[in-house]
Amino acid sequence: MGLALLLVLLPLRGRAVALEPGDLLVSSFWGNEVLRFDGNTGAPRGSFLSSPVIGPEGIAFGPDGHLYVVSRTTNSVLRFDGANGTYIDTFVAPGSGGLSLPHGCTFGADGHLYVASTLTDSVLRYDGTSGVFLGVFTVGGGLLRPLGLTFGPDGNLYVSGEHNHAVLRFSGTSGTFIDAFASGGGLWAPSDVTFGSDGDLYVTGEDSVLVYDGSTGAFLSTFVPVLSGGLDTAVGVRFGPDGGLYVASGLTNSVLCYSGQDGTFLGSFANAGLGFPTYVLFAPGGIPFERGDCNGNGNEDLADVVYLLAVLFGSEALPTCPDACDVNDDGTLHLSDVITQLTNLFVDNLTLTRSGVTGCVADSTHDLLGCAAPGTCP
Repeated sequence: MGLALLLVLLPLRGRAVALEPGDLLVSSFWGNEVLRFDGNTGAPRGSFLSSPVIGPEGIAFGPDGHLYVVSRTTNSVLRFDGANGTYIDTFVAPGSGGLSLPHGCTFGADGHLYVASTLTDSVLRYDGTSGVFLGVFTVGGGLLRPLGLTFGPDGNLYVSGEHNHAVLRFSGTSGTFIDAFASGGGLWAPSDVTFGSDGDLYVTGEDSVLVYDGSTGAFLSTFVPVLSGGLDTAVGVRFGPDGGLYVASGLTNSVLCYSGQDGTFLGSFANAGLGFPTYVLFAPGGIPFERGDCNGNGNEDLADVVYLLAVLFGSEALPTCPDACDVNDDGTLHLSDVITQLTNLFVDNLTLTRSGVTGCVADSTHDLLGCAAPGTCP
């Protein structure tokens, strides 16, 4: 009996545990690993990946579904299996294209990888399939020590300049400098940037989170006040599938959660095993829903178009499953979703998504909308 049990258990030793939809991934800089937490409770689920990463910073899922991790100490980007964290390869070789002290990373709509190269004051672009250096992407603007970066709803690239004390905007196609999009309101040494489902830009300052109008860049408010909930050295920031705002608090070795509506501190969400957390990311997927069934009644018809217009123009609150209203699956709610829905109903007579999936399925593309209730889906 003992031998039989041993034979059963031996294959399980060291076997990677599959990532679940909605899991929270956190770069633990001093721990040289990316830790995994339950996305609903914050309960620790162990190390998702470690060696050979040294000093992990930015993390991003690629179009191939794998996880790309910035290894700051080695000036490289590593690729890991997106399902179980198994190391695949060094995707961007050390120092490729002059990469030096890299921080944030993201994939563009073109499928290529963009990495903030802090010591060269630039954003570098790499082929999304091979990792080959394609060139310095950002041009002009006097960018100083870029850290976090993201593509906005307008398709342009937004980069936090730590020494600019501002978020700079660059053309998403050419990399040409457009403007210093967001500053003021006491913004100091910004780290990370993300857009909310409301279309506004959220920026981590030294010990706070500030919010700016997503269209004009005008300062709106200090969304998370300085040191709220013990926030100390705020780095990564992302909205979770539940709509809450999650912020890496470096010097308290924790990820703190705030209300996505008004910034109220809700509690310390994750901390077990963290050693100076930097960037945070939620695994894609989750509750199944029917894309296009915006009002959640089980049908896709003109009533969904009317409902979405009411949401966009403020007469209806956000639905419990915003992903269902994101008809074109671009991660935002916009008039383009109305146009896509009308096209689907009266031209194509079907529901289209970027992945071509129809029916009740979980979202296969990572965005900030989420789905808290499945409507009529089982």
